[in-house]
Amino acid sequence: MAAVAAGTAGANAGGGGRTAGVDDDYESFAADYHWVHPPDATEVGTFERILRPWLHGLEPGAAVLDAACGTGLDAVVLAGRGLRVTATDSSASMVAATRRRVAAEGADVEVLRADWRVLADRLRGRRFDAVL
Repeated sequence: MAAVAAGTAGANAGGGGRTAGVDDDYESFAADYHWVHPPDATEVGTFERILRPWLHGLEPGAAVLDAACGTGLDAVVLAGRGLRVTATDSSASMVAATRRRVAAEGADVEVLRADWRVLADRLRGRRFDAVL
């Protein structure tokens, strides 16, 4: 089991994890992200083939951190397999897209806005069995 260590504050320790330029870059991309990661990818087994080897041995209820979650497709797939998922992204647009997907799918996923460089501080003391 991996623990989130403290001390990697990065440049954004005081805020919600905003990184200069990230929202500008991803705001327009978030609307078209489904072209990169199509919503039906789970149906054709794409994520099963990619994620299964990395998550082998995780029991239902295991805690998984999806850092840089994009629009939340992986997070929803993982939650659907019985894992406890925390999804984070530094882009407000991607976090909003993830929250919409989670709500639409009825998935149980905790969604947070946080830059990966401040995750140690933001999630201090939390433990995860796997990190994507």
